Amino acid sequence: MEVSTLNGAAFRVTGPNGQTASLSLVSRAPAANGPCPCVARFQVLAPGGYWDGADNGAYAITLEPNSVRDIAGKFRAGPRRGHVHGGD
Repeated sequence: MEVSTLNGAAFRVTGPNGQTASLSLVSRAPAANGPCPCVARFQVLAPGGYWDGADNGAYAITLEPNSVRDIAGKFRAGPRRGHVHGGD
């Protein structure tokens, strides 16, 4: 994995009512390029700058095309999806 490509810009976060949120990289391991497994932790930044009741609901996390690549320079196929639920 080329770990420098594993960053917040590699993913799109879409929430309820179509709003978008950004991801901030918290940590990743390993810190240098090499074979996986690779683990990255992100923080979802609130739409509009702060969390409120309008932000409650399910969020889809999608890998952006041509964003994360391996050490041979091959991009991961997308989209891969994950989900997170905010609020309550």
